[in-house]
Amino acid sequence: MVGDGAFAALDRNAARPYLRPETVSAERASRRETARGTTLIVIAAVLLTLAGAWRLIASAGSGAYLTITGQNGDAPYDASWRFAEFAVAAGWFAPLLEVTAFTFLLVVASTGLRRKLAPREASPNTAAQTISEAVL
Repeated sequence: MVGDGAFAALDRNAARPYLRPETVSAERASRRETARGTTLIVIAAVLLTLAGAWRLIASAGSGAYLTITGQNGDAPYDASWRFAEFAVAAGWFAPLLEVTAFTFLLVVASTGLRRKLAPREASPNTAAQTISEAVL
């Protein structure tokens, strides 16, 4: 679902026409920023999902053996779990994935805030009006 949303956003971003020939470079930079933000959000979502899966796998059982009761007349049944040490290691690396994902989200948020707080460039017409109003 995240992939479909990202594909739709990137497709719409790339398919929209340019407003004027004079603004192509500014619009191209804006499109790059939109694509970068969309990609970082998708990567962060994938990393958070992978970290959650790794935490679930790591907490699924004991380190090497799984004991099942209720079978064989309530006698415990021990089964060894192959690759249990990889599951434990994945649980250790899950916080690193989460920190990376939240860093990506913070980068996207800070980029949006910087763009919102940045002073807008005045067009030549508004600059001329401001100067003429200041003179009067």
